[in-house]
Amino acid sequence: MKYELQIVSQMPLREIWDEHGIVSENTICELSPSDVTDLLRAGRVRFVVADIGKPLQWVPPEECYEFWKSEAKTHIAEPDARNYLENSPGEYYYFASKWKTDKDEPIVLLAKSH
Repeated sequence: MKYELQIVSQMPLREIWDEHGIVSENTICELSPSDVTDLLRAGRVRFVVADIGKPLQWVPPEECYEFWKSEAKTHIAEPDARNYLENSPGEYYYFASKWKTDKDEPIVLLAKSH
């Protein structure tokens, strides 16, 4: 299978992949905006955006802080709250989750809802 051509066809995802293959099949927990902020304070985070009908979009680790400030911070939904598209800039938001990998760098999946 050519993973670089694979698109997101359903959510929630059971696995995340990059161009080399499956990266993780284990989600650890859902994250709130403050949880993601805490992860970023501890070091770099590897963000990946999932949007139905598109390939996974990996954010390079060296761009994680800029991506957080310019895109993700204002769009992450509270996991246990009612979230309304019209209350989010651009009328979309992300559900964030942390995924387990063999590497030290945390992976945060942002599942886009619009």
